Amino acid sequence: PLTQTDEMLRAERTIARAEQDRVGQFAASELAEARVKMQASRSALLIRDVVNADRYAEQATLDAELAVARADLAKANRVNEEMINSQSILQQEMLRKTQGNQ
Repeated sequence: PLTQTDEMLRAERTIARAEQDRVGQFAASELAEARVKMQASRSALLIRDVVNADRYAEQATLDAELAVARADLAKANRVNEEMINSQSILQQEMLRKTQGNQ
C-alpha cells in the first residue's frame, strides 16, 4: 500500500490544528469541506492516483486554513464588540456620575 504523501500529511496536520483550536464553532462549513477533501485524497491514494491525492490534500489544507482565518476574524470581531460595549458602559457611568455631582 502507498503511504501518505507530504501534501496529505500537511493537510491532516492543518485540519487537526483547526479542530484543536475549535474553529468549527465559527467556520463549520469550511472545516467540513476540508474533511471531505481529505477523504477524497485518501480515496485517490487507495487507487494509486497520487496526483489527485495531492490535489485534494492541497485543497483540504486551503479549506482548513480558511476555516482558521474565518474563526480568527470572528473571534477578533467578538473582542472588538466587547470593547465597544465596555467603552459605552464606562461613558454612561461617567455621565451619570457627572450629572449626579451637579
